[in-house]
Amino acid sequence: MHGETTDRDDILQAGGKPDVNRIIGLYKNAKNDLSDAAAYYRRMQDVRYCQWAGMSPDGRKHADKNGKVFPWDGASDLRTFVVDDIIESLAASAMRSLFKARITAIPRTGGDYEMAGRISQFAEWYFKSAIPEARRETELWLQWGLTHGKSVMGVFWERREGFVDESVEVGEVAAASADVATYITAETNGSPSEGAIADVMEFYDVPTRAKAEVFLVQLKTVGVATRRVKRVVSDRVRLRAFRVGVDFFCPKNVDDLESAPYVFVREWLSPADLRARASAAGWDKAFTEKALNAKGEYDDIPDSASIVSANKPDYKRVEICTAYYKARGADGTVGLYYCVFAPSVGDSYAEAGEYDVEPQRFPFVAYTRENVERELFDSRGVAEIAEGGQREIKTQKDARIDRTSIEINPPKLYRAGRKPTEYRPGVWIPVSGADFKIMEEFRSSGNAAASENVEAQLKAELMARFGCSDGETANSEISIKKQKFIDGFFAACSRVLEQVYFLYRAFGADRTLFTPVDEPDGSFVEINRDLAYGDFAFTIVFDVQDENFDLFLKKFDVAAKFIGAFDRTGSVNTSRLLKRLLSRMFPDEVKYLVATEEDSYRREVLETQGDLAAIYSAQPVNAPEHCNAQLRLQLVQQYAQTPSVAARLAQDADFANALQNYAKQLQFQMQQDRNAVIGRIGAEPASGLASDTEAVR
Repeated sequence: MHGETTDRDDILQAGGKPDVNRIIGLYKNAKNDLSDAAAYYRRMQDVRYCQWAGMSPDGRKHADKNGKVFPWDGASDLRTFVVDDIIESLAASAMRSLFKARITAIPRTGGDYEMAGRISQFAEWYFKSAIPEARRETELWLQWGLTHGKSVMGVFWERREGFVDESVEVGEVAAASADVATYITAETNGSPSEGAIADVMEFYDVPTRAKAEVFLVQLKTVGVATRRVKRVVSDRVRLRAFRVGVDFFCPKNVDDLESAPYVFVREWLSPADLRARASAAGWDKAFTEKALNAKGEYDDIPDSASIVSANKPDYKRVEICTAYYKARGADGTVGLYYCVFAPSVGDSYAEAGEYDVEPQRFPFVAYTRENVERELFDSRGVAEIAEGGQREIKTQKDARIDRTSIEINPPKLYRAGRKPTEYRPGVWIPVSGADFKIMEEFRSSGNAAASENVEAQLKAELMARFGCSDGETANSEISIKKQKFIDGFFAACSRVLEQVYFLYRAFGADRTLFTPVDEPDGSFVEINRDLAYGDFAFTIVFDVQDENFDLFLKKFDVAAKFIGAFDRTGSVNTSRLLKRLLSRMFPDEVKYLVATEEDSYRREVLETQGDLAAIYSAQPVNAPEHCNAQLRLQLVQQYAQTPSVAARLAQDADFANALQNYAKQLQFQMQQDRNAVIGRIGAEPASGLASDTEAVR
């Protein structure tokens, strides 16, 4: 980030104070550069949500203000959500894959190799569990990227304070102030002394004299007093998705965000939200009042594309922007700076400073649906590509409905001396030289089956174009396109994870305890921020073919056969393979179904100890099936060598027989496992097994 620059490129002035008017000018230039992106956003929203001029809520065509309508008043005017179906299908698949995929940290240097596993677990836990808005903001980021072809994710560190109630006991306050102790121990119920009031206000941050008196009365009468204290209520990474040209702006023709000299994000805040933000962040009071008193501007607030409302707000909102820009500091080096401002207030700003995060980079990650041009945001959305196909499908549907209407109630002819005045199902058409007649030729006109075939083919082609299957068509080409889409989205998510890791490394807690996503409850892992320094890339891998469970089972069956036939050294971790299968079958319960190696060992030991105790007390016990027979037999051998047990074995024949029978059952299971190996390799295995009951004889 540090390097040479020219005075012309500088935004930050020599004294360290940003030139607000120049920043506002650059902001307006960036908005103008991306004005076509804002118009594109509105048009693509209309395509996705099937909105157009003159549409009616009843799904029928009606005459406009000039009385014109085609083909007739009341004709079908359906909303066909083909684009929306494609986007929702892709988004659902990608989000499901993201939160089921494994996140892996890959060290860029050899020295970070030992921490890679721990960082992988931490990154997966932090993203999926410690950021409450992660799922919502990630889906917005994806939905906008699919609809419009491009979107941006902001990755910030949020440290927010709030007030909480804190209880203070009488002994603590009395020990801190002699005047308070005197008031509390006094037998009379008089007013607190001036010294007691002053001490409470000073030592316990009680803001007013009246509240201090209430505080002291509570101590004297109840023994406990409550005060309001400021605490950090949020200290974590915060994610927020942005729309290019709507609430995110930068120069138009950049290859990537890091090559941009500046970027801007904007928000529209209500007066109450603005005052709360200003109070929490310590903004300049003069700036806040000027922003509140400025005239509201609504011209470039995008209309809502939702079904709920498409109206602009009926209350005032203030435009607040944050600029992130490269500039030369007082020492002559180029760094990354920020400035919070309001375009309506040109002579002051809310706050500004250096964006002090290493490595210095813009806190944004761009997602583009395709990479077809050098410019970063020259990417088309699903809505643009599928618009024509959606229109044709709508035409076919409308035509079939209109044809059905006219077949059910065709036009009728009657004698008259003037031309027809209207045309619709069931209309009376005046004609000359003819008696009353129903136009029977309309009853069987058209070919509905052909229209349905055209529609089905169009939809299948559109779905396949984006890697979606319509339920009947599924082939390797569709899977490849789907995998390409998933890989592209995951690549952008990986860059978000890098930003999350860098922010935690800079501002996170010194010590964090967490439970890995795939580990049973109670298995805590600790990460120390001071030891987490390192340079890591993050990868997210998911095979879209694993979404087909039948195919997944076939793969698992083939893998099991190959492992049994060729794994001579036991190099394949079959426990992990089993866990992978169970995670697909029981994704929510797998952490409870599959124990760790340590838990498995502990369970075998405890169960064997229970069996031995039962045998010692003359209870009949059989060795369980499918257990770790070799471990249990070793425990039996150790048990038999205990002096007290050995003495009883020599004296009690029933006890000796019961213990030997238990050992033989374990040995039989081991022999069965041995026979299975002999059946596969055709000979005795190289290593021998322990004698069956030699240790307990």
